[in-house]
Amino acid sequence: MITLEQTKQYLRISHNIDDQYITDLIEMSKKFIEHQSGIKYIEDDTIYEMCILQCVSHFYDQRSPIVEKAVAQVPFTLDCLIKDIGMRGELYNA
Repeated sequence: MITLEQTKQYLRISHNIDDQYITDLIEMSKKFIEHQSGIKYIEDDTIYEMCILQCVSHFYDQRSPIVEKAVAQVPFTLDCLIKDIGMRGELYNA
């Protein structure tokens, strides 16, 4: 299971100001990946957990409602990981 401390280390954050926000992003990222892949969270799955970390990182970095540039799309690597999780789920269910 992804912890707050693991996520903060991945994001290179040492303060605790955003702890609740990051915790919420972890849960939101799990749901986002589940909805995008069609596969429920798989605990201790390295790819799923890396996907959660990258998803949290993306949404943490893009949290401003006002951006000067075009709205950032989901990064290619994150999209590939979500597709991989979905494809593996199809294999597990076959």
